[in-house]
Amino acid sequence: MKPVSKTSAWSRVAVPLCAVALVLAWSGMATACPVCYGEAQGPLIDAARVGAWMLIGVIASMWIGFTWFFVYLWRRAKQFREDPPMGSAASPCECCP
Repeated sequence: MKPVSKTSAWSRVAVPLCAVALVLAWSGMATACPVCYGEAQGPLIDAARVGAWMLIGVIASMWIGFTWFFVYLWRRAKQFREDPPMGSAASPCECCP
């Protein structure tokens, strides 16, 4: 015996047809972009270019910051090796055994 389906044949056909109708009804919105029409100039393209340059600038500044930080740490380590601070384990004071 086959299991009884609660959905009718009409709803199995109507739901996909409604979805296709909605996609076709709103497909005109996707072609409104200047890029879709092949226009290489316009405010949308200009804003995308500015955004790309801003992201490149942010990434470059982060790279410069990390490089500067590690150079700073390298110089401090070099300074510490050449002239350790007083009271460190490398040069104990005279009062400690």
